[in-house]
Amino acid sequence: MRKFTIYLILLLILGFDWNYISTVSLNFIKENDTPIVRQFIIKKWIEDIKTIQPHCVGASIKFIESDIDEDLIDVYAVCNKWGI
Repeated sequence: MRKFTIYLILLLILGFDWNYISTVSLNFIKENDTPIVRQFIIKKWIEDIKTIQPHCVGASIKFIESDIDEDLIDVYAVCNKWGI
């Protein structure tokens, strides 16, 4: 029972960690606003999180304004073990 509890705690800690994926420009998003381009970019981000955490089935993505430039947005993802 003790090993199971430790495994569960480690799984929760490692499974819900937001990982930095990339930085994207707001101008790029505005210029390429077709659904095909956005879908390709989102799929690429999900592949990146799967590379970081191979046990992932999918990922949730969040955007945070960059501290470096107002035009840049940092992209973070968290692993979903049960799908997108």
